[in-house]
Amino acid sequence: MMSWEYRIPTCVAAFDSIIMGGVPAGSVVLLTGDVGAGQREFAYTSIARHALARLGGNKRDWVITYKSDKIIVPKHTCYITVSRSRDDILREVYTSFDDEFYRAFVRELKFIDLSQQYFRDSIVPSQWTGGEINPFQKRGDLNESLVETLETHGENSLVVIDSLTDLLSSSIDKKQVLYLLKGLQRMSKKWRGLIYLILTKGVVGEDVERAIADVVDGVLVFEWYKSSKYSMRSRYMYVTKFVGVLPHIKREKISRFNIEIGSMGLVVADTERIG
Repeated sequence: MMSWEYRIPTCVAAFDSIIMGGVPAGSVVLLTGDVGAGQREFAYTSIARHALARLGGNKRDWVITYKSDKIIVPKHTCYITVSRSRDDILREVYTSFDDEFYRAFVRELKFIDLSQQYFRDSIVPSQWTGGEINPFQKRGDLNESLVETLETHGENSLVVIDSLTDLLSSSIDKKQVLYLLKGLQRMSKKWRGLIYLILTKGVVGEDVERAIADVVDGVLVFEWYKSSKYSMRSRYMYVTKFVGVLPHIKREKISRFNIEIGSMGLVVADTERIG
């Protein structure tokens, strides 16, 4: 069977139930939006719950709620950081979610820290970047290291690149990053995994954001919304583009998903429909 006949769950249950159990295998998905609006939490939720699903038994049934023989769970998870440290991410997850979520998040998770390449040509002292020496550090620049990391860990994996914002703000030519994404979008179909690219909206320019959105398979936009009636802000998720996913959402006439961040990750609290 071709990769697109299989689907990989995002493990956000209410979302997966609408999109036939998950996104097509081999998808490259842009998670973009306002600062703190939920794009990282969406990726964290997928990582932790995929780990629980790999345990099998009741855990898998609790995580994978859509029953189909074409639903697959990636065999591995790789988290690629460009400027943030491993400890920084683990601290965020540990302090934001409960113990079960944290244990699942770190279970079998492979971290690749490319921060030394990222800061190499900057004014930041090398001792400030700290962390473990990346195995690809001496083999080339940031772009080459990222390619080799993807080649090594991309197949049958959930891969998170945190963040595309940093990559586009580095010394790498933006055109080269777009070329890389185009190549990644092609290769991901052979790898039959799922790749998340995290991008903060409004940093790299609208033209670059549109160019990236044109390359990837899917775009999930996360935004804050402040109501004039209530003092608290709400988070919303929109699907602006997604091959094999958007038609199901349009059929349900869903305009946006109201999301919340709880102790066990991101959940869809409600859906807003057109008409």
